[in-house]
Amino acid sequence: MHLTFTDLAVFIFGTVLVLLWTFLFMKGRGKAAAFEENLSKEDFPGKALFGVGYAACTLLGFDYTSEKDQEICKKLAVLYTDYSVDFYIRAFYAQKMTMALTIACFAAAIYGFSGGSLVLFAFVLGFAGFAYYYYGTILDDKLKKREDEMLGEFSEVVSELALMANAGMILHDAWAKVAYSGESQIHKEMQTSCEEMKNGRPMAGALFAFGQRCRLFEIKKFATTLIQGISKGNADLAAMLKQQNKEVWNAKQQSVRRQGELANSKLLIPIFMVFIGILIMVLVPLFAGMGA
Repeated sequence: MHLTFTDLAVFIFGTVLVLLWTFLFMKGRGKAAAFEENLSKEDFPGKALFGVGYAACTLLGFDYTSEKDQEICKKLAVLYTDYSVDFYIRAFYAQKMTMALTIACFAAAIYGFSGGSLVLFAFVLGFAGFAYYYYGTILDDKLKKREDEMLGEFSEVVSELALMANAGMILHDAWAKVAYSGESQIHKEMQTSCEEMKNGRPMAGALFAFGQRCRLFEIKKFATTLIQGISKGNADLAAMLKQQNKEVWNAKQQSVRRQGELANSKLLIPIFMVFIGILIMVLVPLFAGMGA
């Protein structure tokens, strides 16, 4: 079989890429062990290989201090509290880089098995770029899922607080009772506020921090309402909570309606990935046969 200049260029490119991947894997083994031990398998699939991406980021001079990185750190701080944000932002970029480089390593092999199809070669490289983009969007997806869960439980929380306030229970006791009545995301954030108050933080400050951690406009508004109600007394607080309860239920209905409208669009990415896999399985043997 006669090798063209294009064949040689592709195979040299593929060889260099595989050697680079191997070098990065060896260089990042130490950090990969830390990722393997401390990251969740559900949140970070393929974590055993993240040393590749970490070493690549190091060679490229990533310093994780840009304005965009700071925004990512804020999002990571909401989702993960067991380790420092510095650890997680490195894992975030390592995952993106690892997946992109690993997929790119298969481009030359696909080119060879397809009988020299530059279309498939470019397709795999494009898919590697898509993987880098896709793993960058997962963080926002996780935050959206967390916020949807909190909004789903929020109406029940407000209803319970309103009921207790109408019964004459002081806000501090009602807050603690509701906080420890469940284990959802919003209940955990309320429990954090309870711990802050036990450690001496004023209730107004703890409620403000609660709203900031939850990020949702509705919950921030709710926290502001509670802070205002603290100074006005329990009677006014009960009325304010009753009004807030009506608004929260309306917001929940709108959220459910939006989720129904977006359900089909959320299926596009996995369907697209399955389609790509099937396309490669069909086209590789086809181009290989044509080349033969």
